[in-house]
Amino acid sequence: MKVLWVSSRRVIFMLVLAMAWLAPAVTAQILQTDYSNPDFTVSDKAWSSNICGGQTFLENRTPYFEWGPVFGSEFDSQLVGLSGTIAANPTYSGKDLPFTHPFGTDWEFFIVPDQNYASLLAPSNGCTSFTASGACVNNISYGNTANAACTAAGTPNDCCTGAGAGSCNVDQEYRDAVVAAHRGQLPLPTSPLGVQGVLGIETDQGLIPQGYRDRAVQGDRVVMFGRWITDCGHPDFHSEVHPPLLTAFGRVTGSKEQPVTSTEVISRPYLVGQTFEDGKGIRHHLYDEMLKGVAVPDCFPIDDLVSEALDEDGGCKVTVTECVPFTDECVDVDTYCLAPPLWFVAPCTTRFEAHPNFEPKPFKGMQTMSYIVNPPVPRQCAARKLLVSSHFTVRHGVSASIEPYNTDAARVTITMDDSQYTAPPLPPKADLSLSLDDIRFLNSGVADTIHTIRTALLIISPVDLGPLFTIFLARGLLSDCYDPSYGTVGSVDGDGNQGTDSFPDCAALTPLAASSPADSQNVVVTTPIDQLSGVPISAEDNSNSQVFPVYGSTKLEWSQEKYPPTITIVQPTAKQYLHSDMITLNYSAADTGCGVGSVTATMDGAATLPDGHSLANGQTINLLTEMTLGDHTFTVTAADNVGGTNSASVTFTIIVTAASIQTDVTQFLQSGDIKSPGEANSLLSKLVAAAAKRAAGKCSTAANIYQLFIQELQAQSGKGVSVTAAAIMIADAQYLITHCP
Repeated sequence: MKVLWVSSRRVIFMLVLAMAWLAPAVTAQILQTDYSNPDFTVSDKAWSSNICGGQTFLENRTPYFEWGPVFGSEFDSQLVGLSGTIAANPTYSGKDLPFTHPFGTDWEFFIVPDQNYASLLAPSNGCTSFTASGACVNNISYGNTANAACTAAGTPNDCCTGAGAGSCNVDQEYRDAVVAAHRGQLPLPTSPLGVQGVLGIETDQGLIPQGYRDRAVQGDRVVMFGRWITDCGHPDFHSEVHPPLLTAFGRVTGSKEQPVTSTEVISRPYLVGQTFEDGKGIRHHLYDEMLKGVAVPDCFPIDDLVSEALDEDGGCKVTVTECVPFTDECVDVDTYCLAPPLWFVAPCTTRFEAHPNFEPKPFKGMQTMSYIVNPPVPRQCAARKLLVSSHFTVRHGVSASIEPYNTDAARVTITMDDSQYTAPPLPPKADLSLSLDDIRFLNSGVADTIHTIRTALLIISPVDLGPLFTIFLARGLLSDCYDPSYGTVGSVDGDGNQGTDSFPDCAALTPLAASSPADSQNVVVTTPIDQLSGVPISAEDNSNSQVFPVYGSTKLEWSQEKYPPTITIVQPTAKQYLHSDMITLNYSAADTGCGVGSVTATMDGAATLPDGHSLANGQTINLLTEMTLGDHTFTVTAADNVGGTNSASVTFTIIVTAASIQTDVTQFLQSGDIKSPGEANSLLSKLVAAAAKRAAGKCSTAANIYQLFIQELQAQSGKGVSVTAAAIMIADAQYLITHCP
C-alpha cells in the first residue's frame, strides 16, 4: 500500500496548476489506438469499491491484494488498452512497499484518456463538475467513508464542506491532476457515470529505463496496454493501469520546417506478484513469517492459529484435529490452541523475510497490441510521401510490424506469444534489510500491521519470548532489491530522520537498460510507408542482458520534395507597347503536386503600380497614365503548400510614335485633362506637322515643331491642360525628339 509524500506532492501539483494556464489547449493526437477492451458494464456506482470488497488493504481481513485486478487474477491475462495525454509531468512515489516493488518505488503519472476509453475511470477518478474557480466537485457517493473520516479527523479540507463536499470521494493527487488538466484546457473525457477524470499509471521505476522516464513529460501522447486494477490501498478505490505491459510515448520533434512525430515503445520485462514465497498475500505472509519467531510445532505456519490471530474465522476450529510432534497426543485444534505447554519452546527462525513471487513471463496467452502513429501535420502535398524510420529489438516469441493505416498514418502492431516466448532470467539482486523504522517511513500501515502481529503472537506464545522476538524483529525484515533507486530511499534513524545511504548494496546494482548489439540490425531509415511490405523492422536478441520483450522507436514525417506551381504569363508579353496602349494582365499558376498556396505579382519589384492600382490577374492597365516610358519587368511568383516557390518574368518596353502621341491628345480630351476641343486641335495641328517632317526624314525641323508643342503645354499646364497630362505629353514629345528617325 502506498502512502504519499503529501507535502512534496502538493508543491508539485500546485506548480502544475500554475503552469497549466500556459499549456496548449489541445494536444494533437499524433499517437492513438483503436484497441477494443474486454466487455465490462459500468452500471453500479460502487463497482470499483466492490472489487476491493468495500474495504481497504491491510486494514481489514480482505481484500487479498493491494491492487485488485478488474479481470482475472493478479497476473493479467486480459489486458486493457487506451490512448490519451499525460496531464502532468511524471513523478516518483518514494513510499511504496519494497516487498512488492523490488525494482524501485513507483514511477507514476496521470493520463487524460481519449473519450472512447472513459469507461476505465472509476467514480473517484475525477469530478462530476467544477466550481467557477475550477475546484473539483464530485457528487457520486458509493458508500465509502472518505467524508466521515475527513470530518472525524478534523483536517482542514475544503472538499469536506460546502459545494465541494462530494469531492472527498476523490484522492488529493487525483483532484490535483484533474484540476490541472481542466485549467490547462485539456479536454477531459466523461465516464458513463458522468465523471470527468484521469487514469493513474504506476510501475516500478526500474522496469522503465531511465532514458524513457526522462523524456516523458506533460503533453506527451501515450498508448498503453496493461492490467486494469482498483487501488485497494486507498479508501476512494480509484482505478489505474498497474502495471502496464506495453507503453508507447509520442511527441513532435524536429524543426518547424521539418516536424517529425517521434514515438518510442517499451514493455515490462518482469511481472512482480503480490504473493510471496509461501504463496500468500502480504498480510498472511507476515503473520506466517513472524509466527516462526515464536515456538510452534513443525516450524511451519498453522493455518487455524493464523486465522485466529487475523480474526478471520472467529477462532480455532474444534473440528480440526492435529497431532503434537514427537508425542503420541492428538488433539483437536480448539484444545490445541488452548494448550500452549504442548508446543516447542524454540523459535523456527531468527530472521523475518518477504521475497515476492515473479511471473516467469510478464504476460499470458497471445497478446496483440497495436497503435496508430499520425504525422505531425496533416497532408499538405498530394505528391509527397509518408516516410517511416524505425527499429525494434525483440525477444523470441515477440514480433513487431508497421503497415499503412488509411492513407496518411502508420499502424504499429506488436504481438506476444507466451508459448514461444523465451523469458530472461532475473538480473542480479541485493539483499534489502529493512528496519521497522524504514518500513514505517515507507508505509506506516505495514509497520502498524507488524506491531499488531507481534502483539498477537506474543500473547499466544507458550513462553515469554518477548525479548528474543524483539531481537529478531530488530534485525529487520529481509527482502529483495533489483534496482539502485533503493540505494538512498528510506534510511531513517530511531528519531524518524531520513538518512542518505542506508542500502549501499542496492545502490551498487546496475539498472535495466534498453540496449543491445542488435539495435543496429534491420533499421528502417526514411522509407516510404507503402514500400515497407516485407521489410524486417526488428532484430532478435535473447541474451540474458536484453530482458525486454520489445523496445524500439518509430518516426513519421513527410518527404521534402518541392513541387512549385508552373506559371503562365499571357499578358504582358515581351514586346514594345505604345504609351497610348491599354493592356489587361493575364497570368496563372498550376498545381504540380503540392497545391497552389499563393500567387503574387510585381511590376519592377513593386506589388502595386505607382498610382496604387493592384496587379491582380484580370487588372486592366492604362499605360499612358499608369506607367512610364522605357523597359519594365513584370514578375509572377507562386508558392505551393509546403514552401516550394517558382517565379516567371516578362520584360517589355513602352515607346512613343508620331501617331501614338496624337492618340495621347485624344485620350486626354476624352478624360477631361484637356479642357477644350480648341486646345486639343491646336496641339494636334503641331503634332501632325511634326509627323510629316519626321516621316520625310527632317528630324531637326520635326524637333523644332515638337518644341513648340512642348512650349504650348508648358503654357497651358494647370490651365487648359491638367498638370499630369501636360507632363506625360511633354515626356512623350521629348522621346520623339531623341528617337528620330
